[in-house]
Amino acid sequence: MTAHVNNERPATQYLRAITENLTGLGSLMTSIVAASEQGAERLVAGGSLYAVADEPGFVSEATGRSGGIRQIRNRREYQTTTLTNRDVILAGTLNNDPEQQARELDAFREQGALVVLFGSAVSPVCDHADILIDNGLPVGAVPVLSVPCRPEKVCPTGGIANITALWVFTCELIAACSRLGKTLAMYQSGGMPGGGARNNAYRDVMFHEDITIPSIVAGALGGQFLAEMDRCFTRISQQLPRFFQSGALIAQSLDSGHHVWVSGNGHYFAAQDGMPGDPRLFSLNMNGMNWNEAVAAFQQEDTFAYWGYYNFPEGLVLATRKARMHSIWMEGGCETGKFIARPQEILIDCGWKHGDACIAVPGYDIRVVPPSGVVQAAALWMLIGEAASQVRA
Repeated sequence: MTAHVNNERPATQYLRAITENLTGLGSLMTSIVAASEQGAERLVAGGSLYAVADEPGFVSEATGRSGGIRQIRNRREYQTTTLTNRDVILAGTLNNDPEQQARELDAFREQGALVVLFGSAVSPVCDHADILIDNGLPVGAVPVLSVPCRPEKVCPTGGIANITALWVFTCELIAACSRLGKTLAMYQSGGMPGGGARNNAYRDVMFHEDITIPSIVAGALGGQFLAEMDRCFTRISQQLPRFFQSGALIAQSLDSGHHVWVSGNGHYFAAQDGMPGDPRLFSLNMNGMNWNEAVAAFQQEDTFAYWGYYNFPEGLVLATRKARMHSIWMEGGCETGKFIARPQEILIDCGWKHGDACIAVPGYDIRVVPPSGVVQAAALWMLIGEAASQVRA
């Protein structure tokens, strides 16, 4: 078995890989702005916006998302709708099936749609898109951590790089539309007061008729999002010992033959289960049980971990406390002080503010564009990397 010779802790290594990617993405702002301007011209002309990918997380993160665009659709749910030269496809690739994805993108372009691809510049799929937003990585899921319990590297970064670029593009699409005199309708978190009613009111709306934002300079919103990402990951870096401790608890439960229970509330988070580079130490779905079954099976020697937006599910908090088990809580919105951790509980503040969306667009009624999908997934792989480095093979 290959020895783990890097003295830097896995969580630290992973965090560095993600933050270095953010720096590289900032250098691509000019090309992202140009791509967003092409997309905005088509949407303002009456086009539709779709998302598609070779992995489910990209589409889940893009559609129906707090702080995201109200009228972006999963293309595979609208396959019978003929595309036009006004439509825009946002496609993510991890090179999972490049030949099939190439055929799919070719078909979109043959119908006249503009295809914007998020992925590696060395992927063969690039030749089948109109525009590439380079994620700055080698081809594939790009796991980055070497751990003793697996012969191959674990903990992927490619998907996180793609959705980060997607949100920077979204910021610049909002701005590009504003420069054409249009205001994109955006989702509000359903957990915020009035969020559900507001989202229903704009169910079929691409551009507002009731709100007009001023023209926004190119690069401003995308730069704000990257700054917010930097702020969140700085907050994460201040809590690295909690990742080390959490990884040790998970490894201890696994090595003693007990369970690790994981649950979460997140679009991109759920799609990480079984992704290439997952060492498969545990599942992300409460080991296939519903909440009642899982809670009934909780034991003191188990470890529970939860990823949320900014709310703590009371039933699970009470159940873990009743079982006297260790629990790990990854959440944003911690500035509200809703959760006071007990000795057997580890709270990791993921940095985003209550409500999740982080960009205040001048003249708009809600904040837009969420950091949580990126940060949740990164925090997950940081923790998995720690556990995988300590668990017995």
